[in-house]
Amino acid sequence: LFKKQIRSRYRDNDYEFKLVTKIHDLRVSGTQQVYRTNFMQLLSMSSINIPEIVKRWFYQQNLRADTNAYVSQHYTLTLKDIIDHTQRFEDS
Repeated sequence: LFKKQIRSRYRDNDYEFKLVTKIHDLRVSGTQQVYRTNFMQLLSMSSINIPEIVKRWFYQQNLRADTNAYVSQHYTLTLKDIIDHTQRFEDS
């Protein structure tokens, strides 16, 4: 309750919208580990419950084209599955 009151008082009214926009606009620049870290950090800042399928879509849409094609060939249920497949591809 305390966190909620602090957030409502000091955060912008459109904080969640801006945060989701940042997640949507995040691009891979550098290594896959940096992208994953930045993505997870932004995701952890959200106070809304984002459905798993949306998390997966956000993560996968901004991968490099070859990585995205590889990940698309595999059936993934969770964000962790996509991250694991992405890491396997990047490591090979």
